[in-house]
Amino acid sequence: MGIKERISQVYGNMSKNEKKIADYCLSQPEEFKDLSVQELGRRTQTSPSAIIRFIKKLNYNKLNDMRFDILNFQNEETSNLQLPVSENDSCKSVCRIVADMLVSELKVQLSLLNYKQLDKIIPILRSAKRYYLFGLGTSGLAASSMEEKLIRIGKTVIFSVSPHLQLINSLNATEEDVAIFFSYSGKTPEILLCAEQTKKQHANSIAITCNTPSKLSKLVNYTIPLPNIKSESSEIRLGALISGQLMNYISSVLYICIAQDHFEQTKQQLVKTKKIIEQIKTEK
Repeated sequence: MGIKERISQVYGNMSKNEKKIADYCLSQPEEFKDLSVQELGRRTQTSPSAIIRFIKKLNYNKLNDMRFDILNFQNEETSNLQLPVSENDSCKSVCRIVADMLVSELKVQLSLLNYKQLDKIIPILRSAKRYYLFGLGTSGLAASSMEEKLIRIGKTVIFSVSPHLQLINSLNATEEDVAIFFSYSGKTPEILLCAEQTKKQHANSIAITCNTPSKLSKLVNYTIPLPNIKSESSEIRLGALISGQLMNYISSVLYICIAQDHFEQTKQQLVKTKKIIEQIKTEK
């Protein structure tokens, strides 16, 4: 019996808190299976003990046992949704469809950019003592990519894939630093906590986020908007597929603009990093 069936059988007899947990489990399976009991209690506005009681009510011994069924449920839900391509499309067709999607959204992205605002952002980035990067999931991949770019030109970058370490990092940001937040939705609780903290620390802050009102956009000094992909298409995961690429585009633009400052010095640093990497490859 799957997780959905187990919940359906006992949903009518659940308490208010248990129903909140059940609804969260079915609406956010990806997050539910990856979070700890403590974090689930916070996300569902219940408690760790309520999460444990919920697990027992569904006849699981522990959360790890339940995670397997959640993964199966997630896969079943995914198979029922429409992809941007059909199962009969050739590889050539897929290449064209994905390229068309990217080109289309990049054109929208260009139309959203506020160049006067970018002219204010770039000097802040160039003069920053340290770069604090924040992002989770697909947004975290974009943050990690920017981290690597900046390190290659000798910049001091602070980033961790752990949401808890990101929160700790936010405590150390100062007014000499810049905090860059990658969050398509602008609603991720952990990222919002980090943004609240960097604001208290008076650090310069930039959010790369969806072009819709969000709490994150209100917590930062500057927002670089991304197209509202989800409202324009119903295809599965289109937002995740494209938003990550758009974030990489924005981070690449920012990186190049930073690198233009002290251009000759930057080129020398890039040569050094290239040589040391080639040395490692040769030794292998």
